[in-house]
Amino acid sequence: MHANELVNLAGLVASRAPLFLQIRQRLPEIALEAYWSASKCRLDRWGYELTRLKETIDLADPYSSNHQHFWPLADEIVTGEILTRVWTAVLAAHDQSHGSAEAEPIARSVLLGHMEAGNRLLKLINSVKGWRLSDLVELQRVRRSSERWTDLLLSQLLPLVDPHELAHEPDRLADFAGDRTLRPADNISRARWSLLLSSLRASFDRPHTLATRNHSPNFDLNRRIGEGILACLRPELFDDAGPLRSPWLLRMSNVADDTEALVNSLLSEPSDRHEGNFQSPGRRIPPSTLWEDDRE
Repeated sequence: MHANELVNLAGLVASRAPLFLQIRQRLPEIALEAYWSASKCRLDRWGYELTRLKETIDLADPYSSNHQHFWPLADEIVTGEILTRVWTAVLAAHDQSHGSAEAEPIARSVLLGHMEAGNRLLKLINSVKGWRLSDLVELQRVRRSSERWTDLLLSQLLPLVDPHELAHEPDRLADFAGDRTLRPADNISRARWSLLLSSLRASFDRPHTLATRNHSPNFDLNRRIGEGILACLRPELFDDAGPLRSPWLLRMSNVADDTEALVNSLLSEPSDRHEGNFQSPGRRIPPSTLWEDDRE
């Protein structure tokens, strides 16, 4: 799963958050576990790669060795933080609305590790001389775009949760929050969300994006992270999307390597209709066990 697809998923999660929080049932533990374990594995890989690159990149000429692996990794870390912050806010809202403290700590643990990886990335860039100016400019563009989109998506979670502490710039989030029209309650707000999601995709789907020089370094773990999040969302959330609901279930259960198409199908209008079951990374989940009744 390409890193850019996780950006699309972040927008999808934010758009469905109000409906998601209305479901009075516990989140499936196996889905949360899948998200946590895949995220932790990706953090470990990032740490290893950053250490290896720091040791192997020539300080005088960073393009003498292994530089082709650096920029896709940098793009994955920077853009991936959008989903990490948005999902943390949504799980925090879920815990608050359900009077529990089960999901938010998992998300915050992942977020802290992600932020640490981002800091290590910036330190590595600053410690090495000789980077091409065009590459530095492009990474800066991606980073700023990621931060602005993060704050915009977080602002749409008000008043479900107070996401200011998760924003890059709380003042900017407050400015974005001035527009409270992006809600999935009517046709107008759904149309605006559609426009917002289309703009989000266009912002990170460009030929000169750093990660397009190569596949995302951790496409397999990106897929597992996406599957873990989608497995926490119930198909009822997409009832108003008409034919989007059934393809989502089919692809989640039967085509693990097609998560990119899965996310795209939720943000477009496929014409086919199918049925199927959920599937988590490496383990099939019967639909009846995904959600447990909240008996507390």
